[in-house]
Amino acid sequence: MPSTMSLLRNMFHDERQRTAAIGFWVSDFSVGSIIGPLIGGTFLEYFWWGSVFLIGVPVMVLLVAVAPKLLPEFRDPTAGRMDLLSAGMSLVAVLAIIYGVKQIAVNGLSLAHMLWIIGGVAVGIAFVRRQQQPKDPLIDLQIFRMPAFSASLGTNTIGVIALFGIFLFPIGKPLPAALVRKILKARIAENEAAAKERKRREKSP
Repeated sequence: MPSTMSLLRNMFHDERQRTAAIGFWVSDFSVGSIIGPLIGGTFLEYFWWGSVFLIGVPVMVLLVAVAPKLLPEFRDPTAGRMDLLSAGMSLVAVLAIIYGVKQIAVNGLSLAHMLWIIGGVAVGIAFVRRQQQPKDPLIDLQIFRMPAFSASLGTNTIGVIALFGIFLFPIGKPLPAALVRKILKARIAENEAAAKERKRREKSP
């Protein structure tokens, strides 16, 4: 998502064209969130579970084929070197914390699982300290001191949490009943419940 938004910013310099492009982008995202579960449910209904990972293959093949001809390339002439160590540290930190949390959710609290989380946090702290180096940081921490950036990031974070809350809590009641249905019908039930919840929120003051 960030890469596509930055691409739109560089491709459309006219404000009206950029607004239209972002509108199409949002519409595609919304439609995909609706039909995605239905397509995935159809594949799970009639094919093996791994088939859901093959849905995007034709799209990616098409993208690789036409993107070099249709999409312009933008490079920062003053870009520094890629900090592969920092990239690896961020990956290790995130994966370790997620693994520890998931294991606690599945198997309960234990010292081994807590060590995964503690190790991930430690690597994350080391990653932040490494980004404070003056030369070629992977993430420039100074941007978090910009009010516009921090406000946008905070708003986006709250929006994502609220969005997942809509899917987890309001439609949580019909999900147990949907579990005994076939997968495709369960996906349809999810979309119907989400649509009803959106309508209810639109009518509420």
